[in-house]
Amino acid sequence: SCFANGAGYDGDVCCAAAPAPAPSPACTECTDTPNAYMVDKDFACDGSWASYAYENLCKHNANWAKQKFCQRSCFANGAGYDGDVCCAAAPAPAPSPACTECTDTPNAYMVDKDFACDGSWASYAYENLCKHNANWAKQKFCQRSCFANGA
Repeated sequence: SCFANGAGYDGDVCCAAAPAPAPSPACTECTDTPNAYMVDKDFACDGSWASYAYENLCKHNANWAKQKFCQRSCFANGAGYDGDVCCAAAPAPAPSPACTECTDTPNAYMVDKDFACDGSWASYAYENLCKHNANWAKQKFCQRSCFANGA
């Protein structure tokens, strides 16, 4: 992708396609649902009292096991319910830098000669034109191809 190659016209950061998510092993989307008593007392599944729950409730208490209260926290602290394999919590996405929707607009000569920005002659453009030629840099001809090829 253009951003991954880290080159292109000065000031441009071309938008990159989002990578495909990696396949994950079979897992359960676990929740951290408290029971009614916890809600009444304003207790959180991972709160200050939680070590008591991990040692005495969670998988150790038939009612908790049946209802799967605090499922994620119990699992994360070694007291998960039988058969549960909780999926890892999705990390917050990293902020992406502002990017430019890059285009591959050819110049008039290219149009006349039926040359494409990524065609057979493109290596010449990457080495000699793109950001190396003031007019090309100003007009941003073949912007995406130049950026994607580090030129």
